Amino acid sequence: MKILKYQKEHGINAYETRLLKIFPEGIPDKETVLDLKEKVEDKVDLAIEDLEKKIKGCREVCSDTSRKEQELRSLEKELQELRNDNALIEYENASQELDSDIRKVLSDNNIIGVFKTPEEGIGFIETEKGRIKKAASSGLSLELRESYKKMADYLKDESVIEKDEESLNETLLYYANVIGLTCTTKDNIKTDAGVVDLKRANLDVVIVDEVSKVSFLEVLYPILYGKTVILVGDDKQLPPTYQSFVDKDDMSRYDSDLVNPDLEKEFQHLFETSFFKELYDSVPECHKTMLTTQYRMHPDIMEADNIFYDGQLTYGGAEGNREHYLEIKGVQKKIITPKNHLVFIDVEGDEIRGYSGGTSVINYREAEVIISLLKKMEYGCHKDANGQELGGRTFTKDDDPRLSLGVICGYSDQAKIIRNKIRNVKFQAFNRKDEEQFMVDTVDNFQGDERDIIILSLVRSNPSKSFMTKFNRINVAVSRARCLLVIVGNAKAFSSLRIELDGKEDFVYSKLVETAKRSHGYFAAKDIIGE
Repeated sequence: MKILKYQKEHGINAYETRLLKIFPEGIPDKETVLDLKEKVEDKVDLAIEDLEKKIKGCREVCSDTSRKEQELRSLEKELQELRNDNALIEYENASQELDSDIRKVLSDNNIIGVFKTPEEGIGFIETEKGRIKKAASSGLSLELRESYKKMADYLKDESVIEKDEESLNETLLYYANVIGLTCTTKDNIKTDAGVVDLKRANLDVVIVDEVSKVSFLEVLYPILYGKTVILVGDDKQLPPTYQSFVDKDDMSRYDSDLVNPDLEKEFQHLFETSFFKELYDSVPECHKTMLTTQYRMHPDIMEADNIFYDGQLTYGGAEGNREHYLEIKGVQKKIITPKNHLVFIDVEGDEIRGYSGGTSVINYREAEVIISLLKKMEYGCHKDANGQELGGRTFTKDDDPRLSLGVICGYSDQAKIIRNKIRNVKFQAFNRKDEEQFMVDTVDNFQGDERDIIILSLVRSNPSKSFMTKFNRINVAVSRARCLLVIVGNAKAFSSLRIELDGKEDFVYSKLVETAKRSHGYFAAKDIIGE
């Protein structure tokens, strides 16, 4: 305030003073000042705009630099991971070995050449190889021919070949990480490659397959060899089967304290009790699991077999890859079409004992139906398992895509009479591979086997004490077919049976019959062979 008062008293104009400093030659008029102001402002705006562009450019550069640094760090991390990757390490080791081998070949063959890459080294070898071939084509000296002949004779020598094989086999055996054996294999496995001492093999994992069929004593051997043991089996199928080697009448020849009917019965019970089932039922949940996805059976057959698995099975195969392509005509109507995968043929035949002099059972009526079915299938099968026409083609045991066929019987004598009846029939439409060839046998002998088409003969007309009242035997019989299951038996007699399953009784056969009816696959014997 004092400054302003002083300026007023002495007539001082601070604004004019500042202008005089800017314009010492005299203050211009207002319009000139305003025009000058606009020019200054334009220059200032241009300077500011230019500065903002530079700032923006700097920011973009900084941002791009930051992004590049981030990408660089990511690439460095990937590079480090690659350097630590076992595959890369193995590749580098193999590259070094190849380099060493190339140098050795060059040295052994007096080939002079310095190479930087394996390709260059191999190029030197190929060049020398070409030179030798050229020399050979132009004629070799007698001395060189003699040398080559000696080398050829040496390499053809059986003892040399055998020695080389032994050397290579030993090397291969050293690097083997999977060993296949049976439950009864002894500690030392003798192979062409040498001897494997299982006690010293230091096996990390032992996997025992089909263990539900193996007795406790047999499964002990492989269990002892591994640090970890995985048992794979199905307690819903047949347990081990005991075969007595001493008849009751012959037991009197032995010490009764060691051999007698009671001990024989007790041993049979211990042998046939499934160790796998007892173990599975007793171990904690964290040590066991159930595999519910199956790939063998068509979903319609699986539906029937699911009776034994509380409906837990699911089909894991592709839709349409379990087809049989059969069209079989009966007396008046089609009994099997490509849409049928489960068929039940009701046969009310009489059962007969003593065909082979023992207690086995046969049923001629069922056998007649089955033989007629087999002949109709042979006549009506025109496509292979892939849906391709059979006409005009030849097949070998190594390359045979034809459908496979089998007959399962509840009793051995039934299998015998069917085999006898068709022994002169040549099944040209079906598979001849060793593991797929036509087969007629009992349920027990079919366990672990399978075919595209299965015909099952239940045999009995009074089945209350039949072999086929055991749920695990029924399960094995039903689950052998991939594409088509035909059950031949007395529907009324078997449907009335209560089958013990998981501690309770169930009408298993009745459910099988109903499943067949739902899919239009239920017929009578007269539909196949007439009245």
